[in-house]
Amino acid sequence: MANLTEIVEQPAASESSSAGAGSTPLMNASLEETNAKLAQGTKFKEEADELFKKGDITGAIRQYHMSLLYIQGLNKNAVPYSGSVPSATDEKKNTEIDIILEKIYSNMCACYLKQSKWARAEETANKILAKNPDNTKASFRKAKALSSQGYTEKAIKILEDLLKKTPDDAIIKAELEQVKAADTAASKKGLNKFKGFLNRSNEKKSGVEEVTNQLEESRIEEVHDS
Repeated sequence: MANLTEIVEQPAASESSSAGAGSTPLMNASLEETNAKLAQGTKFKEEADELFKKGDITGAIRQYHMSLLYIQGLNKNAVPYSGSVPSATDEKKNTEIDIILEKIYSNMCACYLKQSKWARAEETANKILAKNPDNTKASFRKAKALSSQGYTEKAIKILEDLLKKTPDDAIIKAELEQVKAADTAASKKGLNKFKGFLNRSNEKKSGVEEVTNQLEESRIEEVHDS
């Protein structure tokens, strides 16, 4: 990771007298603090990545949370932009902080899927997509979380949109086929359940009609007996 202190432009020797007006000890201290927190947050993220690879999902989530505690809320203007620095008319480009936060949330989403915490996975994917709607991994993981919660139609829509962008992606194709199969099975199950409900209702109705008829016959007999 680039040292954030290295991005501060150094004035030429002839400009040293005027540079003091634009750079203060307080600004330098703020930059150093931001740099230190970002470095520590990145360290926690790397530890989380290793725990995830080892299968310690709970430990990974804990370290990702620690990473967020250090990185969230940092002054993004104090870190480099990914690409050229945007002008006043440009849309704000991602900083190093934006990029690492996106990676943290992406990995946390994968952890929640591993733990079958579908709602948390969906929520985390939405945080990524709110900042970067083109994040394919986040969209794919959101689709998995939705289908696992029974929202197969929403999942299918997301996967079909992804497949339009990457028509040769075998993983997306396989997931889409799986979700469609689950949706079809759920529809059949729902239809059979509804048919069973109708059958039970008809049986119940027949039983009520039989009792009603018996009561009517009883009343008729009572009238005849009197």
